[in-house]
Amino acid sequence: MIKLKVKEKIYYGKNGKPASVILDYKDYQEMLELIEDMQAVKLIEKRKKEKTIKEKDFLAKYNIK
Repeated sequence: MIKLKVKEKIYYGKNGKPASVILDYKDYQEMLELIEDMQAVKLIEKRKKEKTIKEKDFLAKYNIK
């Protein structure tokens, strides 16, 4: 697991529970990139489990010439 060094400020609501967080923009961007990378890995893993088909069958299925 990747450990981020993030400077955040947590704001609490009237009930004492966390309500919002403020992050430095750089940290926010890095978090978004990590999330996108994780999504790409999940998609790759999913695709690895899919059945493969021959190229000619693929082209015929999607009517590609």
